[in-house]
Amino acid sequence: MRVTKHHTDPMHRPTETERFSVAVTSGTSVARVRFSGEIDAATSLQLGPSLLAAGEGGRTVQLDLSATSFIDSAGIRVLVRSMWDLREAGSGLILIAASDSAENILRITGILDVLKDPAP
Repeated sequence: MRVTKHHTDPMHRPTETERFSVAVTSGTSVARVRFSGEIDAATSLQLGPSLLAAGEGGRTVQLDLSATSFIDSAGIRVLVRSMWDLREAGSGLILIAASDSAENILRITGILDVLKDPAP
């Protein structure tokens, strides 16, 4: 589990490394993408391209959000767009793990079930 550091200095702005990281493990037919940290308007710019690259060659993308502490509307939008783009490319996106906060956000927005069971 990744520990988020909270700073008492209100002027502290987390670096990109502190806020977000991505790890991709690719196989022949499946790629696992694990995001850590916050998925927001700034970091979601890396989210879509990472998911699409992982799905190249028709690989199914397994999404692991177990270390994701926050998702905003920009992150939700990129997840949904990537799901559709991967489907159009002959691949797919399936959520295999989520932190409590990520799962709650996905449930509230109504896309949790779609990502867990992405039957077309």
